[in-house]
Amino acid sequence: AFNAFTWTGRGDPEQLVGLQASAALLPTLRLEPALGRNFSAGEDRRGGGRVALISHALWQRRFNGDAPILGQALTLDGAPYTIIGVLPPAASAFPLNQIQIWVPRPVEVPYVVPSQLDNGGYFFQAIARLQQGVSLEQAREAMNVIASGYRAAHPANVDAPSQIEVVPLLDDAVGQQR
Repeated sequence: AFNAFTWTGRGDPEQLVGLQASAALLPTLRLEPALGRNFSAGEDRRGGGRVALISHALWQRRFNGDAPILGQALTLDGAPYTIIGVLPPAASAFPLNQIQIWVPRPVEVPYVVPSQLDNGGYFFQAIARLQQGVSLEQAREAMNVIASGYRAAHPANVDAPSQIEVVPLLDDAVGQQR
């Protein structure tokens, strides 16, 4: 989930574009931190530690590419976080180029309360890789089966009539623009 964070404690406050993502996102994108590590399974669970990955561009701009960045504290929206990694320059390329800070637990966005999640009032964007030999159409068919099962199991949820779209990441990012 995309989120805006206010970073304080190092000069003037700065608004950062952030992404709350699961620990599985970096491996799915075939990315590894240039320094440090990815989120751990424990940090990705409700109540896990407040940790952050910063973009390579933010590391260069605000920390002068200083390697001892790992373990440093930063304050986002008044809460303390620990920097555990710096993403590689490839994670600052389109379509991720606007994201400056990554934190775990996408279900803990501040603008969604638990009852909204429980009632299907919030959506997630899932990113996955197709298995070797699986077509986009086969993936769409499999997602339709999942959506149908969800509708049957949760007919009263707000999102029960929703459809699951399966599109290549680049197509999702640029739409019809070429």
